[in-house]
Amino acid sequence: MLDACNRSLDAMVALAGQNRRLAAEGRTPPPTPFRVPRTSLNGNVTAERRVATMTVPLADLDLVRSTCGGVTVNDVILCAVGDATRRLLTSRGEQPPAPLVALVPVSTRGPAAVPEEGAPARVGNAISGMLVPLPVEASDPFERLRSVAQAAQVSKDQEALAGGDFLEGLTRALPPAAVRALMLGIGRFRVFDRLPPPCNLAVSTVVVPDVTLWWAGREVSAVYPLGPVVDGVALNVTAMTYRGTVYVGLVACPRQVPDVAGLAALLGTAFDDLVVRAATGRPHRAGSTDEAVPG
Repeated sequence: MLDACNRSLDAMVALAGQNRRLAAEGRTPPPTPFRVPRTSLNGNVTAERRVATMTVPLADLDLVRSTCGGVTVNDVILCAVGDATRRLLTSRGEQPPAPLVALVPVSTRGPAAVPEEGAPARVGNAISGMLVPLPVEASDPFERLRSVAQAAQVSKDQEALAGGDFLEGLTRALPPAAVRALMLGIGRFRVFDRLPPPCNLAVSTVVVPDVTLWWAGREVSAVYPLGPVVDGVALNVTAMTYRGTVYVGLVACPRQVPDVAGLAALLGTAFDDLVVRAATGRPHRAGSTDEAVPG
């Protein structure tokens, strides 16, 4: 436990130093937990869930990536999700004072290597997370995409500096009983109905081998991933690529997002804006306004 605390402290010192350097260079440091804009997407969740799904051809996202240049498919997904949630909030009459912040899980497992003789084998997941702002206020879809890609790169640099030790060290430093009591208290006293959330939403992408999957002797035709929601963060968007198609699953607490299908439709429009922009060289205006959507 002491080693975990020391690693977390070292990571905090390193991150603080990098943030000071970014500020000195005139660049915006990545957001920190609990210092994000409070929106109607956030708050304590109930036991109910709403689910919606959608698909987009991977070739469309590759077209956007190659045409825009300097961005990744993950950046394209983050931009579309940020644009869709912005439109949802606008339909509710909300104008957050700062970009929404997404928690993006990242794997900290390095390349496979043969362990040294006598070294214990490392099994299980090795996952950390980075906070990525989603600045999608620009009218041009490619301007939005480049802004998100730049913000994501700064967050990646920060996560690489911490090496995943910050979150992992914190979880190891806290006794399980203390974590359980903390989570129960957050739910019982509805803490996130009063305090800023750790982030606004969770967005993750899952990579699977580019091979056909089988289940019980039958070929798997589609894979729709579903991620968890927690107190404070009532929306989770997870994307998985399988056989040339990106399958997207949206999970939300209906207390914050009663019409998750409407949000999925807005996400489709956001992807369309980017694809049309890449295919024609012009911003896609039809259907790209902040139309009102229930919920």
